[in-house]
Amino acid sequence: MARFWIDNGHGGADPGATANNLVEKDINLYVGLKIKHHIERHGQICGITRAGDITVPLNSRPGMINAFRPDYVVSTHQNAGGGDGYDLIYSKSKTASLELANRIASEFDKLGQNKHRIFYRLGEDGRDYYAIIRMVNAPSVIAEYAFLDTKDSKQIDEKHEQDDVARAIAKAMLEQTGIRWIEELEGDMMERLVISYGDGDWAAATLTAYKLQCSVILREIFEAHRNENKSKAYYIIGGPEDYDVLVAGADVYHLTGPDRINTARKALK
Repeated sequence: MARFWIDNGHGGADPGATANNLVEKDINLYVGLKIKHHIERHGQICGITRAGDITVPLNSRPGMINAFRPDYVVSTHQNAGGGDGYDLIYSKSKTASLELANRIASEFDKLGQNKHRIFYRLGEDGRDYYAIIRMVNAPSVIAEYAFLDTKDSKQIDEKHEQDDVARAIAKAMLEQTGIRWIEELEGDMMERLVISYGDGDWAAATLTAYKLQCSVILREIFEAHRNENKSKAYYIIGGPEDYDVLVAGADVYHLTGPDRINTARKALK
């Protein structure tokens, strides 16, 4: 199971860039939480620097992130100062950082955003300049999408456009670790949910979710967000037969046995 971290920039007393009735910290919060949602609905683990409008000092962020031990980190921002398009900043010293930056760029290109720069920046000591890249152990990318103080702000001023950015970043992060992206289907997503009881059941759970065209989630994550998951049917892969999702009126289906993959295939024919 992969671990990710979203460092949504600014917050609280630090608004970031402000222009055209847009505030960077607010967009970062919305997009960051959406990225986290997409990563977790794929059954992966995701931490986030802030889940509300609070001040998190820059010098405290690397410690928070390193303690979480993520596989990849993306720091979300918008630009200002006159310009057009997206910037992606990667680490000179970590090859995987450039790989992730290029994946994000590919997804941004599909959204029709212009490419401004994909680059690294070094300090006078020859190390990566930006703390969130230099001081974080995991491969990290700073994603600056759209300039808020130019007409480029039209790329990000609507919630559905911010949703698109969140999907693009989440998809790139997941696929960087070999996790196939599953589109979120409105309505159908809430009809059925596949719960993987443990890590060893994940392959069968993914197969089941693919066949049903719905979402898959690890049991521990489901438990943490139980009240948000009001599906009509739950497919539980592995675990004890008496595991109960405790949702009134829902159908619960268990796929068990020593060979979860074949059990899932047979059950879904």
